[in-house]
Amino acid sequence: MYKELIDSAEKATEELILSAEERIGVKFSNSFKEFCLNYDGAKLSDAEILAKNSNTGQSSNAIREFLGIKKMGTLEIEYWNDDHIAFAEDSFGNFFVFKKSRMDEVYFLDHETDQVDLVSNNFEEFLKNIIKADFSDLPDAKNSQVWIDPDFLKQQKDLGNA
Repeated sequence: MYKELIDSAEKATEELILSAEERIGVKFSNSFKEFCLNYDGAKLSDAEILAKNSNTGQSSNAIREFLGIKKMGTLEIEYWNDDHIAFAEDSFGNFFVFKKSRMDEVYFLDHETDQVDLVSNNFEEFLKNIIKADFSDLPDAKNSQVWIDPDFLKQQKDLGNA
């Protein structure tokens, strides 16, 4: 299902993947490598992942894009934990991460609470659980208006988010 939700992607090379593994000091799973060879830096539209959640049992999280293989292991975030390797992010500044100590599992890292929850036992399961987001229960936005700080809007446009 995730393939139908991809708006754009690049293709990584075996050399780029090997370079990232050496730089970060890990060995990616075969399924993650295969994904990067075909969909590196994939941007998704209207996608979410059905995931395990240690508190509620199951949850869903939006997923906006996969980080390109060149970005992995280079993010400097104030709460960053050396064991976490971000590979995707949602629209709210949260990340999907591998743990260097548990490269077979996928976790969700909430940037506001620093809480890390297991969402998938492996990357293949993670991909299988990406579905089209269902917005049918949201109110019609035709008559909705919001004010956005012009400086913030410019910043988001410069980042490609608006």
